[in-house]
Amino acid sequence: MVDDHVYLVDVIGLLTSVVEEKEYVKEGKVMKMIVIELASKELTIRCALFGGYVDQVNNFLGSGYVEQPVVLVELAKVKIFRGQVGLQNVMHATKIYFNPDIPELVEFKNSMVEQGINGTQPLVIDNEGKTVSLEDDFIRLTRRCTIDELQDNNEEGSFVVFGYVRSIVEEGLWWYSACVCGRSIQPQAGVYYCDFCQHHVINVTPRYRIKICFEDEHGHGIFVLFDCESAYLLKKSCSDFFSEVNRDSSVICGDTYPEFFKVLVGKKLLLKVDTKCVSADKYFGTFRVKRVCDDPAIIAMF
Repeated sequence: MVDDHVYLVDVIGLLTSVVEEKEYVKEGKVMKMIVIELASKELTIRCALFGGYVDQVNNFLGSGYVEQPVVLVELAKVKIFRGQVGLQNVMHATKIYFNPDIPELVEFKNSMVEQGINGTQPLVIDNEGKTVSLEDDFIRLTRRCTIDELQDNNEEGSFVVFGYVRSIVEEGLWWYSACVCGRSIQPQAGVYYCDFCQHHVINVTPRYRIKICFEDEHGHGIFVLFDCESAYLLKKSCSDFFSEVNRDSSVICGDTYPEFFKVLVGKKLLLKVDTKCVSADKYFGTFRVKRVCDDPAIIAMF
């Protein structure tokens, strides 16, 4: 294919990365642009988005969803750029849906799982096309502090603390029900409704929410590991683990915590937290973990 396609196409894929937003001038007007990368089991394709479509992507990224979502792009142009096939939005025609609640999403995810891809990896936000590695994030780019300094700090921003997991805080459920958009949802009159998506939800997914007591040489605090970070440490998605224990009502609905979580106790970790999330978080007085590292080589550099 050497020419742009004359027809508009619909594409569904796993959103694996987002290139940093840029601006350029066209006909005297400043235009925003962002590039997203969609993957399937066969190929990966880049999609350039302009104008208001950039805001749609940023609104989704701001929702707190950190895994790789499934994205449906309707009525997009097929473009040829430097010999590579890609997609581009058509103003006022293209539609973008993140984790759409449709049967095709379930079919697509199942096909990816068959290829060993479960979509629980973190969504990569590229900076000039370069991924921020664990080593750069925890050693070079983010400020360090102790747990006591973190608790006394009034400055907003990201900080890294080093310590070990002293215990699991067995308070409340260790999981929550999530919409496909990643937001926590509760049943109302026997059905689920997502305020963010503004529609009833059919596909409800269990996600981790594990509270740990974390300690260093100077103090201790409570930190919340949500789905992505918990799955990274436990090497198992919440959906997979949930299916293993769903016959035990004392674990699913009661106060009993899975014995499996004890593998975290005593584990040395680097935790990256964002202090601006603390005051608004419903777990006030604790810290929500944004990224976690258990790599011994990186920990030794800290």
